[in-house]
Amino acid sequence: MTSTSGATIRYTTGSTNPTCSTGTVFGGPVAVASTTTLRAIACASGMTDSAVTTGTYTISASAGGSTIQENTAGFCRVEGSISTSDAGYTGAGYANISNSSGKGVNWSVSAPSAGTFTLTFRYENGASSVVTTGATWTTVSFTVTLNAGVNTIRLEATSNGGFANVDYLQVSGNAVGVACN
Repeated sequence: MTSTSGATIRYTTGSTNPTCSTGTVFGGPVAVASTTTLRAIACASGMTDSAVTTGTYTISASAGGSTIQENTAGFCRVEGSISTSDAGYTGAGYANISNSSGKGVNWSVSAPSAGTFTLTFRYENGASSVVTTGATWTTVSFTVTLNAGVNTIRLEATSNGGFANVDYLQVSGNAVGVACN
């Protein structure tokens, strides 16, 4: 904030400079989810406007990621149960999907902009065509396009032969798990 009484700070993101009548009025932290140029100006009635100050904040889209465990933001539901009987899971348990065609797990993630993301699922004991049968935890990754905003992700059994136990979903980049609708 500014120490000049009555002053207002306005900012823009991108290539346009703010003025004392254009730009967003600063009111607190500015969220940046991808590389962003932030430009700011301070204005007060009867005083000379400040120079526009510019900063570019670089965020690597491949860095980090969001891991969504059962019972955390982004984990919506499992058509089955949260189980703990198989050792080696990483959260409070794992999604044990009912062995019935059409049953699955739903997640909700928010992407700051449309783009390509990698979804990585950690699983065990899969019997579906999506993953291979096995007794140990392993991962499988898929490249997908997410829309800007909230996206629903679902893994669904395509047969009655059983489905993998799912430990977590990890989303690459700066997409994050969000509350489910």
